[in-house]
Amino acid sequence: MTNETFFRFQQGDETAFKTLFYEYSPSLLAFARRFVQEEEVEDVVQDIFMQIWNHRQEFKNPEAIRTYLFTSVKHRCLNILRSEDTHHTYLESLSEEDFYDQMLDVEVYTLLYRAISELPDNYKKVINYSLDGYHIDEIAEQMHTTVDAVKAYKKRAKEQLRKKMGTLYGSSFTAMLLLDVFLEKL
Repeated sequence: MTNETFFRFQQGDETAFKTLFYEYSPSLLAFARRFVQEEEVEDVVQDIFMQIWNHRQEFKNPEAIRTYLFTSVKHRCLNILRSEDTHHTYLESLSEEDFYDQMLDVEVYTLLYRAISELPDNYKKVINYSLDGYHIDEIAEQMHTTVDAVKAYKKRAKEQLRKKMGTLYGSSFTAMLLLDVFLEKL
């Protein structure tokens, strides 16, 4: 979130709020899915966004919103698990370091999917088919092209994703490790 968007958000600009929502909701949904059942995930995230809208003037900077969002989702998930009288040792023992590592994982995957959406069409199609479990020959058939063309698209797509993610994260070991693990699955 830019400082300008943050300022507009604090002033009650609904467009800035939508920008905030679209920027963070995919990460928050993925984060919540790690802890609570699917039918509760959207409610958790929507409730947290309503809270920040109602208290928007209390935030000092964009980073405070980001931290609040993830921390609130974590606590809301804990409360759901407690209210259901479910013992979830993993979540209850989640240390601050683990919490921030999980936030990073979710953010890396969110940025990666955003980067995939920005690839040229043929590259994007190959990556998406691969993620859906299609084999190279099936992808070639779906795209009405050759297996060699699919291999070339996939190779170039991976190179572009590495470059884009490298620009975003520099030499962050964790981010680049997650990216390598993700790309190996393709």
